[in-house]
Amino acid sequence: MSVYAIVPLYIYPTTGAWNTLFTSITANPSLSFHVVVNPNSGPGDTQFPNTDYVAAVAQLNSYSNVQTLGYVHTSWAARSIADVEADVDIYAGWAGYSGADIHMDGIFFDEAVAEYNTTTAAYISEISVHARSKLGAGRQTVVLNPGEVVDTRFYQTGDLINVFENAFSAFSLSSLEADVPASVRANSTVMIYSFTGKAAKQTTTVDNLVDAGFGGVYVTTRPGYTAWSSLWAQFTSSLAAA
Repeated sequence: MSVYAIVPLYIYPTTGAWNTLFTSITANPSLSFHVVVNPNSGPGDTQFPNTDYVAAVAQLNSYSNVQTLGYVHTSWAARSIADVEADVDIYAGWAGYSGADIHMDGIFFDEAVAEYNTTTAAYISEISVHARSKLGAGRQTVVLNPGEVVDTRFYQTGDLINVFENAFSAFSLSSLEADVPASVRANSTVMIYSFTGKAAKQTTTVDNLVDAGFGGVYVTTRPGYTAWSSLWAQFTSSLAAA
């Protein structure tokens, strides 16, 4: 099975700030990186991002093993669909920037609702259909991030679903294996923050997730996503070797 790194890139791209990621992308050409770009809890309210983001996103898009995803929050289906779709439209418009290739390959819908019912299913379906329509052929990946296990019917709408986003202290592989059917694990991702332990423990964690069939993994020693993990290089190399 082909495993990939799912990377919430919430670090501002000052000069050199993304070099840690660029180095790992280059060092692990067989590993796919799904990179979530998040300028301002979304794309911001201007047609195109600033020059720092233009340069950094263009470099991301220059790598064949990178897929860029625009961050859009949904507030667990409480945010208006019009506002969600407006953010999607801005990201889709980045493909029209004339000075560099800053297109997005998909959308990462954060704070996605976990409860499945008629209302939530319609909400997720509408924003997902809109995203695929606006981004166009070949750039239609929809990722849902409820951060917890969801009803499998959501997989009919989302290409990927992040089924765990929590501290390592709350992580239990056996619980995930019990709750996430094997049939959808390849389309399921796991994000672990506040990882404790040394590189060997991290490698074991990554290997176990891959062996269980989960498609995307992210592990960081940090409590959030605004700084690089102290075990970042080991994480990417272990994932590439898994």
